[in-house]
Amino acid sequence: MRQDSIQVETKEGTGDTSRYIVRWLDTCEYQLELVEGNPEMMEFFKGRSLNVEILEVLQNGYQYKSYFEGTEMVFYQNLTKID
Repeated sequence: MRQDSIQVETKEGTGDTSRYIVRWLDTCEYQLELVEGNPEMMEFFKGRSLNVEILEVLQNGYQYKSYFEGTEMVFYQNLTKID
């Protein structure tokens, strides 16, 4: 769920919730800064942002590439909008 510059994600299966600040870099790129989540995620994100590049807009979401600053980890995934 995203409202203004705050994004909230809930992990299926565990119900863990994370809260991020969203900073748009341009129309197809943004950064997520974790501000609330489980202790392991908070430690991993410490001093890092997740950069997201939208690759393709789909009928009910988009395909994106994401990577963490300071690492070589790159993820390709689809985001689906839930009403």
